[in-house]
Amino acid sequence: MGAGLCAPGATFSDRMILNRQALIANIQSGKHYFIGERVPQMASTFDIAQAVQIVEKNGKQYLVTGAKDIDHDRLEGAPVI
Repeated sequence: MGAGLCAPGATFSDRMILNRQALIANIQSGKHYFIGERVPQMASTFDIAQAVQIVEKNGKQYLVTGAKDIDHDRLEGAPVI
């Protein structure tokens, strides 16, 4: 599972928790997800580090940020909950 903030409009607002399957489905439907952190005292302002992408290898899908030559999910910088 992962936690994140969504941007239904011009700013980020609601928190949401997604399981792996829901995150993959959302990315495949065209939604974008990023690893980053909130800027203190700046409302809905974030420092964005990396985009979350789906990489397919040997018929399997992996969620990754950065390096794409892998054989497992790798979301560098994402908090563990």
